[in-house]
Amino acid sequence: MKNYKNILLANQESLNIYNKLDFEQLPSENIEPFNHAVDPAYMLYTSGSTGLPKGAIVRHDGAINHIYAQFDELKLTEQFCFLQSAPSSTDISVWQFLAPLLIGGKTVIVDIETVAIPDKLFKALKSEKITVVELVPALFGGLLEYISGLGIHDRELPDLKWMMVVGEAVSVSWVNKWLQIYPEIKIVNAYGPTEAADDITQFIVNKPFDENQRTVPIGKPLANLNIYILDEQMQLLPIGVPGEICVSGIGVGEGYWKNEEKTNLSFVPNPFPDARKKLPENRRDLIYKTGDLGRWLSNGNIEFLGRIDHQMKIRGFRVELGEIETFLSQHPNVRENIVIVHQEEPGNLQLVAYVVAKTELVPSISELRNFLKEKLPDHMLPSTFVILDNLPIAPSGKVDRKALPKPDNLRPILETAYVLPRNEMEHTIADIWQKVLKVEKVGIQDNFFDLGGHSLNVLQVYSKLRELFKPDLAITDLFKYPTISSIARYLNQEEDDSFENQSDKLNEQLEAGKARLKQRFLQKRQQNL
Repeated sequence: MKNYKNILLANQESLNIYNKLDFEQLPSENIEPFNHAVDPAYMLYTSGSTGLPKGAIVRHDGAINHIYAQFDELKLTEQFCFLQSAPSSTDISVWQFLAPLLIGGKTVIVDIETVAIPDKLFKALKSEKITVVELVPALFGGLLEYISGLGIHDRELPDLKWMMVVGEAVSVSWVNKWLQIYPEIKIVNAYGPTEAADDITQFIVNKPFDENQRTVPIGKPLANLNIYILDEQMQLLPIGVPGEICVSGIGVGEGYWKNEEKTNLSFVPNPFPDARKKLPENRRDLIYKTGDLGRWLSNGNIEFLGRIDHQMKIRGFRVELGEIETFLSQHPNVRENIVIVHQEEPGNLQLVAYVVAKTELVPSISELRNFLKEKLPDHMLPSTFVILDNLPIAPSGKVDRKALPKPDNLRPILETAYVLPRNEMEHTIADIWQKVLKVEKVGIQDNFFDLGGHSLNVLQVYSKLRELFKPDLAITDLFKYPTISSIARYLNQEEDDSFENQSDKLNEQLEAGKARLKQRFLQKRQQNL
């Protein structure tokens, strides 16, 4: 890339410094362009089925096309105000940061707690006069629940124009509930992969759906994009027939960084060239195969039906189940494992890991969870681990996923005995945990994360505890004290090194030592055999 300063000094003997308001005297000619539209703009990593992430390369024209397409679709002007709600490692954040630079307006940047805690998020939307907000369904549902508990006048959001829901499928009931509260604030159900510069289709919902509506459509393609529903032979499918959602056009990226095999599988030559939409001469006309299943509806919209393979989106992050299985299989006492996604309720997807141990010494839930914590991010940690003697096998010889025990009736098998809350504070905390984790009962020695807790519901618990007990409570305190008894002691300002606590710790260390010795003995015996 050329250096602007060097170019300037090479063409001029002197460098003039102008007042920032003295625009009339600035040179009228444009500076020499440094990049072409087809050049790579950025790379974001997505999960890989082999346990290795893939770097998806997006071009300048693809990223810019997405932003201007949204300007057209949402009729945005320089008056709009965007909430920067997505992590900077995601494609969603790109247009949240850059949109105001292209059209005016502004982006309000907030921390993760503000986005994840419903009352803080609501206050930010109102005080910052946000006009466009973009949330994954889990955060949208939390905000909706909070707003539902407010009075009619307290819940007003006079500046908000668009509620965008992205990352995962959103439930019809949540969309209808939002529009009943805010009939003037439309819902945008957007869909798109990182490999094609974020959103490629979207559906604007301006009135509640009928009672028999099953899903929220993902709509029609954005500007300068073509969408195809194809079968395994890359043949076009008619209306109503499920197939793979594929996209061509200016948004399709370069492929995967230094991964020719994966690039060739997912980025294929376009057999349906559109003469009306010519791409630059130095750019190949490619189709990106999303791996998502969908079908055309009779009204020209697309219905999203899930993943063709076992890749899912959890809390807005793309997760390939094979990646979790790959790392879990590296545990020294895991013989087989399989990970599935279970939906307890609309918009609440949970990862469930089924594990078969190598020896009679079954690994504990906390051991498996801690093992994965060292290798995977929070959103990829299973909420529930189920220990099985064997995985069910179909006649084909593959694992029969349909024959796995239903997780509806399975809760984590905890290693601690159930202990009732002993005082009012412990009862209150237990009640908060039960509501957030959606479990029937919680003992004061149960570990929050072993019960299926993750980063989003940690923030929900944090918000409640801060409101009820300790305004200066730190979010890290919930990780330091993951049981009701320990966090209650901390909130009561009791010393955590009490005799009772030291005794508990000593017993835990002794039991852990016994378990390690037994495991080594069994492994040694197995080697000798």
